[in-house]
Amino acid sequence: MGKMKYDYPINDIDAEEAVLGSIMLGSSVLERSCPKCGEPFSDGPRIEEIAAWLKPTDFHREKNGWIYQVCLGLHKAGKPCNPILVAHELARQKRLEATGGIAYLGHLIAEVPASLHIKYYAEIVKDLSERRHLIERGQQLKERGSDLTRPLPPKLKRSFDV
Repeated sequence: MGKMKYDYPINDIDAEEAVLGSIMLGSSVLERSCPKCGEPFSDGPRIEEIAAWLKPTDFHREKNGWIYQVCLGLHKAGKPCNPILVAHELARQKRLEATGGIAYLGHLIAEVPASLHIKYYAEIVKDLSERRHLIERGQQLKERGSDLTRPLPPKLKRSFDV
């Protein structure tokens, strides 16, 4: 089943782009070291904290999911997630042009309102993803209930018993 068409947008492209730009800026999601003592610190949530609940499939724009997946892979490999490394990996995957190229990656960084707020941007992306899935599941149930050529499975019938 392909992407479902909605009566109205169930996405926030600005929030998706803010998540990606925040990650690529790096200052709020990647742990840094104190220049005086060398102790690690972070002035915002770490990428692992966001990645624990935000998945590439939560992004409405497929290309944004691809970029997020690349950033997660770079981080896992111990590499910084910056536009140059992301572009290199997307090119290796033959997806750079489809994502909008280095210009789009630059746009993501330029448009971030405040990278410290990545958690809130990510929460918006996740919430809207869950809503899209709920609508899709409801549509599947509607289609199943409307198909008079197939009997309803007993499990589905029982789900309506109160």
